[in-house]
Amino acid sequence: MKLSYKALRAITVIYAILPIIIFYIGWLTPIAALIFSLLTISGLVFFLRSKNSGECSYAEISAKQLAAVAAIAVFWCFLAGQGGFVHQSTDHIIRNAIFRDMIKQPWPVIYDNDQLLSYYIAHWIVPAAVGKGVLTLSGSVGAGLLAGRIALLIWSSIGIFLSLLLISVITAQGNKCRAILSSLLLIFFSGADILGSLITDTCTLTHLEWWAEFAQFSSVTTCLFWVYNQFIVILPLTLCIINETSTENFAFLGLLMFPYGPFPFLGIVMICLLKAAVLLIGKYREKKLSEGIKETLSPQNLITAAAVGLPYALYYMSNPIVSNDVSSAGGAAVNTGFRLHDKLSGYILAGSASETAGFLLKYLLFLLLEAGAYLLILFIYYKKHNCRKTVFMLSSATLLFIPLFQIGTAYDFSMRVSIPALIYIAVEFIRMLNAEIPAKLHIKDLRSLVNEKPLTAAAVLIFCLGAFTPICEFNREISKTISIGAEKETDDNYLDSLNDYEYTANFASPNYRYSLFYKYLRKK
Repeated sequence: MKLSYKALRAITVIYAILPIIIFYIGWLTPIAALIFSLLTISGLVFFLRSKNSGECSYAEISAKQLAAVAAIAVFWCFLAGQGGFVHQSTDHIIRNAIFRDMIKQPWPVIYDNDQLLSYYIAHWIVPAAVGKGVLTLSGSVGAGLLAGRIALLIWSSIGIFLSLLLISVITAQGNKCRAILSSLLLIFFSGADILGSLITDTCTLTHLEWWAEFAQFSSVTTCLFWVYNQFIVILPLTLCIINETSTENFAFLGLLMFPYGPFPFLGIVMICLLKAAVLLIGKYREKKLSEGIKETLSPQNLITAAAVGLPYALYYMSNPIVSNDVSSAGGAAVNTGFRLHDKLSGYILAGSASETAGFLLKYLLFLLLEAGAYLLILFIYYKKHNCRKTVFMLSSATLLFIPLFQIGTAYDFSMRVSIPALIYIAVEFIRMLNAEIPAKLHIKDLRSLVNEKPLTAAAVLIFCLGAFTPICEFNREISKTISIGAEKETDDNYLDSLNDYEYTANFASPNYRYSLFYKYLRKK
């Protein structure tokens, strides 16, 4: 059967928009909800009428492959802790609390200490609505929470299933889909954290990715296991933008990421601007610049800027991290705005040449192991095959400066803004391996592969080194599930609410009544 990119793209967009519409209904005043919902739906209608079908428009896939990819998606999400049916990474604890608050409390969620939940909650909207519905009908909190957890596993699996199908289409060679291989390559794609851990003597097989201390480029599996709410919808939308051949839908697709994670959104904005610039320069050379500008200013791009960009910008601005209005435990103001990395700026201001040099040396090692090795292989491959990949190389270059900057109190900027560019590297790397590795490769053929295609052999070696990172993620959750069991949804070993946390600046706003969102948009 044919797997159509255009159909997958449409389903992905509807999957992303549904929670946004529900958010408007649950969080905004009736008038605001009606206006922004109608605008969003209008943008969707214009998008669905778009004739642009993408660089790779379809691939052939068998029913067995389709079923296998679906099973992989569900299994991957299950082991990642979606719904809490196995042991979960520690980042799930506060996410579970937020998710339960969204099921148990009225929308918009306001806490006892008069704080507004102001976080990237879009991925939880649909599962929470299911749980809230069951809670309302049954009157049982336990039944509502269980229904919500099951719905979360299903909802997450749908997003990952769409992503695996998209990666299969856009990396297909000769329109023959290698869906299982492409899916596994994406799941196990990572930087060589094992080498970094060994070099810095920080190796721990429970989690490898903090070896550089000052920054992290999270692997695909790490993102799913730790920050799934900022990743699951981001992944298929990024794949769509990578495959687009026109600026007609760039802003539309990019802005749909905004409700799911402002940091990955910043990463995709850079890619969209670079890709748009290259495409418009091409139109200019063809003397079709007006056509390119018309495509860029498409109705779906302009409408979505108002329909999604405006309400979510106001919503996030109520958060103290965004407004740079955070105090330390002692009451002193904390700088959470965009700035040079705290460690680097501290070394520079202290006048410590040795510590500054040490930081920069580790920074260069970090770039080499996390992305540089893949990029070097791809650059050689492109030169050999006379391929021009201007947008990809420029997009990858953004990874040079992302680790040097910071927003907030932690290092989320490097971890999350880098997600789209790292996905782009994964796509190009999988394309290369799909083109270079024979469809039927036997063990006895490995020696000839090494001799005839040393670059491909080097690529496989680097991939295998990187695969240690997701393997450690899988191993940690499987071994802990076996040894101590999955975390249970009970008040005895789970915090019941975000109210139970001392530090909530990332997730809730204490001064929301002074925000524009409260004054003009929030449901009273």
